[in-house]
Amino acid sequence: EIFPIVNQVDARLQNFEIQFLKEAAKIVGDFKSLAKEADDSLAKHKAMELDNERLLKAVVSQEVMNIVQKESVVDTSDLQTELEPYKDMQQKIKQLQAQLGDLKGKCKDTSCVSDTQMQTWN
Repeated sequence: EIFPIVNQVDARLQNFEIQFLKEAAKIVGDFKSLAKEADDSLAKHKAMELDNERLLKAVVSQEVMNIVQKESVVDTSDLQTELEPYKDMQQKIKQLQAQLGDLKGKCKDTSCVSDTQMQTWN
């Protein structure tokens, strides 16, 4: 009389064990699936971070180039402004050289030319 009850309990226990193992296997499968999803998501996130960093560097480089180009344009115009007095000075030197040449033609002895040069430079 006890054996049928023991057999029923044993059968139910085995059934419970089978169900438990099925549920555990399902949970492990779900966990592995979630872990794979997390790894994939992390890989995508890292790839996006690298892409963002690359784009940020490109934007910063472009901004630096824009600033350098703008500054060089400003510098060029400043340089042009600074060159004006130099051009004026060159023109004056040419005029003085022409005057000196005229004086050399008028004054035939070297002492006269030397005196003229001294006066021009003083």
